Amino acid sequence: MTPDHVQLAGELVRAEAGVTLPPEKDYLVKMRLERLASELGIDSIEALWDSLRQGDAVSRSLIVDALVATDTSFFRDVFPFRLVSGELLDGWRARHGSEQPLRIWSAGCASGQEAYSIRMALEARRAELGELELWATDRSQALLERAQAGWYSVVEVNRGLTARQVDEHFTPERNGFRIATHYRDEIRFQLLNLLEPFTDLPVFDAIFLRNVLGSLEPDRAANVLDRVRQVLAPDGALFLGCDESPVGLDDFERKGIGRASVYHHRDSRPPSPPSGSRTWAG
Repeated sequence: MTPDHVQLAGELVRAEAGVTLPPEKDYLVKMRLERLASELGIDSIEALWDSLRQGDAVSRSLIVDALVATDTSFFRDVFPFRLVSGELLDGWRARHGSEQPLRIWSAGCASGQEAYSIRMALEARRAELGELELWATDRSQALLERAQAGWYSVVEVNRGLTARQVDEHFTPERNGFRIATHYRDEIRFQLLNLLEPFTDLPVFDAIFLRNVLGSLEPDRAANVLDRVRQVLAPDGALFLGCDESPVGLDDFERKGIGRASVYHHRDSRPPSPPSGSRTWAG
């Protein structure tokens, strides 16, 4: 693998995913591309790049997937899921009742654990909601297909799920587990690159943009946040990763609730939830 290949890989990942590959990780680029070429039955990295130059969109997507780290798990950091199914849901129902659809977006859903965690968290209160619209988007077609299939290995379900949750929401299948069919049917999976203009998206009551911004260049992160702001309801809630914040934008205000943080439009933060609000017990 030549320095030109490394440079080309960096340019591709920056253009497609907004991520800058650090120079000290060149050896990882080589290792991951060699593994990808082997999985695709391609003789060498050079042959892999040849397919890319010929306009092979599949190779382009798979190369980016191989070079952009994706670390996800069920109920990651747990508190946002408790919050959305507890205090925030109580407040939303007090303002809107059950006639208006509740719309939640898992942006950058990867292989689906976050979206399914949201749906599982809401299961105990599903009857109260009326219509629920749960969207899950990602730039990777391969990851979306995994998410839609809803099959996870034993290692994956053991990251964040209790034995009780696995028994309640999954069925054993092929040395792993597949999530319940009605969960898969209720989630709208859609291909969407957050770096590009959003089209055909509704306004959401809650948006999970967690552990996405930290990997982006600052100007691109700000652009993504600006577009997200435009599809967040006036009284909507934005969830970011634990170490992330809406840097560069003054349009959001942070509110800490217990051990979770949520961001609202600065000029339209919703009122506190009614007293006696419930929390999710898992």
